[in-house]
Amino acid sequence: MTTPTPHAHAHRPPGHRPLVVVAWFVPIGIMLQAALAGQGWFVEPSLLTTHGGIGHGVLGLSVIATALAWWKRPNWTVVGLTTASLLGLMAQTGLGYTGRRGGVGLASSLHIPLGTLLFATTLVVAVLLLLDRDGTGARAGS
Repeated sequence: MTTPTPHAHAHRPPGHRPLVVVAWFVPIGIMLQAALAGQGWFVEPSLLTTHGGIGHGVLGLSVIATALAWWKRPNWTVVGLTTASLLGLMAQTGLGYTGRRGGVGLASSLHIPLGTLLFATTLVVAVLLLLDRDGTGARAGS
């Protein structure tokens, strides 16, 4: 009987790599939106339209990430967090439209902290998936 070397990982199941890639694009998109929102409020208001467009793209990526997470089920933490993030992004989109187009200050005041929470949550998902090197849901290094 031989002891496996640290590099002798099990073969990754199909779909793991696309899930990791999509999962990383979600927090990157959210961070880009934050930068555009700041520029839109203080420098160039037309950037808020770009902020919203990227938001729709992030929402679409979140749908894909959630579907892949449910299909591949790397672990229930990832499935739960991607699902919660998708629901949060749907609420975030509604808050954005309600605050900006409807002029509802409460919606805008909730939009920013929810975006921060969504950035953190989606970043945790991306890191968990990156650490899951073999796509089995096992913890890295164990």
